[in-house]
Amino acid sequence: MRRVTLGASLAVAGCEAYALAPIELDVSSNCNAVEAIVTAAGVQSPARPWATVVAAAADRAGAPSAWLLVVRAGSGGADQLALLHVDDALSIDREVILDAPAAIADQFTFVASGAAGVVYLTQRAPGVFYVRRYDAGQPTPLSASSPNLATLPVPCDLDADGIFESCDASDWFHDLVFFGDELQPFALTFAPSTETFTFELTPTPLDAFLSPAFPLEPDRTIVFAERCDETLPLSDFEACQALIQQRSFPKLRSLGLRSDLPRGFTMLALYRETQLGDGLATQADVPLVLLGMGSLGAPSGILQVDPELPAPRDSPPYGIAVDANATYVHYTSTDGAPVLTRATRTPPESERLDDRFDFPEGAELLQLDDDVALHRVVDGQWEILKLFPDAPARSETTVVVLDAPVASVSPAGPGTFLVQRDDGVADLVHVRCAVPTPE
Repeated sequence: MRRVTLGASLAVAGCEAYALAPIELDVSSNCNAVEAIVTAAGVQSPARPWATVVAAAADRAGAPSAWLLVVRAGSGGADQLALLHVDDALSIDREVILDAPAAIADQFTFVASGAAGVVYLTQRAPGVFYVRRYDAGQPTPLSASSPNLATLPVPCDLDADGIFESCDASDWFHDLVFFGDELQPFALTFAPSTETFTFELTPTPLDAFLSPAFPLEPDRTIVFAERCDETLPLSDFEACQALIQQRSFPKLRSLGLRSDLPRGFTMLALYRETQLGDGLATQADVPLVLLGMGSLGAPSGILQVDPELPAPRDSPPYGIAVDANATYVHYTSTDGAPVLTRATRTPPESERLDDRFDFPEGAELLQLDDDVALHRVVDGQWEILKLFPDAPARSETTVVVLDAPVASVSPAGPGTFLVQRDDGVADLVHVRCAVPTPE
């Protein structure tokens, strides 16, 4: 097993505003095979009063009750978007009509809250980022709604002059994340490029009404600035400084984001291109950022880079997943080969896993309930390879065969997936460990 202490071999190292609070690790045993159980059969079918289930969010792992984002016929005959909560018998007990055309259904995404029956719904598009919270336990399920967070000015220092300005972040990355034991919601944003050798992330806290708090306070921005070792000989230090001044990040993009709700932090994988100088040459890598509440009660982050990993392509498949002990990042290298890494958090170390088992062609990471697998759809069958990190060669594949060929699989809450079939029917399927790890 090859292990690399992340960042140790870098000539310049990232820094963070505050140290993160200690992380408690669960070192319970893993499993090397899964079983798939249909929890809500025909959640989309001709028998339902809706035409299409766009997305779903199960109340809890293994439960048939769920929130559904559906397309159905409106009173005037035109399709409409509706948010429904169904009980264990798939009967509607909560209903919200969304003021949005069915044509933009792909702008909406469910985000789990960690509480049964409570879900966040985000809407993202160029210049648009809304967050809404729904609670199935309330007579009026919409419990909070944000303003357009994409128009929120962000404190930034993109020219690295030490002075924070108010930046227009309408075309920046935006997503909803959670930090801390109380699972405080934050609107996370970062620029798609920089003119300096500095990467900035701004998590803006959202209050109980999902309104932004202290949006322009500079301390809310986490800055990862490359700096030279001051103990270097003067000539080497000056050369290092000159190198930093020539470099920038012309492209920054998310390869996946995962809020680890049980432990209260968020992992972000990046595709990052570094401009090497005044010419056109660039170099790409895949940093991993651990975000959480720091020891001083403010958001903080640690940026991890393994310089020995192959350079990435800026194309799928790629993704991120977490278990109790580590973060897994999958991407495609420039030569077309899959790369799968496992990064532990304490201590921050990295290891390659893709060369230690037969990586299925075209497979992607699958986030289970606090566990990790790989999956793909082949010839109408859903193949799930349960990743066994301690001995990847012992990972086993489970083939899920339904009543009709599988067309697509998408996340639908804790350990649950919306499985669309070729016959137009969709099921909610819970995937869980089936075989305990041998002693």
